[in-house]
Amino acid sequence: MGKGAALVVLALAIVVTSAARGADAPAANVIHASGHAVVKVVADTARVECSVRTKGTDAIAAAQEATTNLQQLREVVTRLNLPGMTLRDTGVSVGAGQNPSFMGVPIPEAPDAGGPAPGSKPPTYTAVGALVVTLHGDEAALHKNAAQAISAALAASAPNLVTASATYLKEDDGQERQAAWEQATHNAVANAQAMARGLGVTVTGYGEISVTPRASENPWGDLMSGSMAVGRSMMERMFSGEGAAPDVAPLQVEVTVYLDATYK
Repeated sequence: MGKGAALVVLALAIVVTSAARGADAPAANVIHASGHAVVKVVADTARVECSVRTKGTDAIAAAQEATTNLQQLREVVTRLNLPGMTLRDTGVSVGAGQNPSFMGVPIPEAPDAGGPAPGSKPPTYTAVGALVVTLHGDEAALHKNAAQAISAALAASAPNLVTASATYLKEDDGQERQAAWEQATHNAVANAQAMARGLGVTVTGYGEISVTPRASENPWGDLMSGSMAVGRSMMERMFSGEGAAPDVAPLQVEVTVYLDATYK
C-alpha cells in the first residue's frame, strides 16, 4: 500500500466507532457519514422596507412628522403602480433619548429631585416607522421594481429615510427543500458506502439520520432570501437618479444530512 492510500484509509478510520449495546451484546460497528446538497431557488417575491426616523424635544411633533413621512412615502410609491404591489406601514412608535444612563441602563430621577437640574437639556424624543412594499412577479423584474421603490422613497422622505432593505424570496419553496433533502441523503449514503469500500467492509444498514438546513436570517419567516440593507449615504449613491441597485446573491436551499451506517 502506498503512502497516499494509507493516509486515506487512516482518515476514513477516524470516522469509524465501535459502540457496545450492553455488557453481553456484540459491538456494533458504525460509520458516521454526511452528505451535502444545494438547490437553487427562483425568487417570486420582493419585500422592500423603508424606515423613517424623526427627532425633537416635543414627542407629539416628532410623531406627527414621522407619520407625515410615512404618508408621503405611501403616496409616492403608490403612484409608481408597480405590478403585483401591496403596501402597509408599521405605524409610528416614539421613545425618549438622551436620558441619564449607566452602562446602557436608564437612571431614574430621585423622588425629591424636583424635576431636571437647572441648565440640563430637555429630553429628545425619537419617532420611528416603516413602509413595507411587497412585490410579486418574475425574478428578473423584482430587483428593478424594488430599486424603483427605494429610489422613490429617497426622493419623498429626505432627510428622514434612515435605512432601506430589499428581501428577495420564494413564498413556497417546499419543492426545493424536498429536493435538497433527498439529494443530501443520497450523497450521505454514497459517502458511507465509499468509506466502507475503503475499509474493506460491507454496509448492512442505516441508523439515525439528522438534517441541518442552512438558511439566511429572514425576518419574514422560514424562507430563503438574498437581502441588502444600506444606510442613507450609500442609498443616495445607489439609487439617486437612474442608479441601479447592487446585485443580489442567488437564492438557494442548503442542507446537510448526517447518518450512521452499520457494517460487517
